Amino acid sequence: MKFKNQTDLINQSIEEIENDVWEDEDDYPTNLVKRVHEVRKKKIRDFTDDDLRISIQEKLCLEVTAPIAISKVEKNVLLEALYFPGDLLLSLLKADLYWSEHKTDKKTFQSFVNSKLDDIKLSSEITDEIKKSLINVIKDKWSD
Repeated sequence: MKFKNQTDLINQSIEEIENDVWEDEDDYPTNLVKRVHEVRKKKIRDFTDDDLRISIQEKLCLEVTAPIAISKVEKNVLLEALYFPGDLLLSLLKADLYWSEHKTDKKTFQSFVNSKLDDIKLSSEITDEIKKSLINVIKDKWSD
């Protein structure tokens, strides 16, 4: 789905953009399902970093949410949305659907990610396990 003016879209929710309202439930089967419902109803301008992470992970309105997340990660590669430093980056790295439709942007982001590889390797902000996970995804999918 391509949009003409993404700037105007931040004043809308995903439900409004997609013209697809999901009914509220009395009881959600999982916390993730509940969070997805909440995120879909929220104005994009009010999204937290974790809302962006969930949107990307769950493939919600990627044409709008992914560019916002990319901009944030370009300012702070190890931005912590909720779980660990770099979790927003990891969600973007795994957003195959978005990148398959944005090959030029993928090349630009690939250069950025590869330029930050040493920073990730040397970071004291993240555990060795997280470093290994990030580096493996980068090497498997994003190496030059």
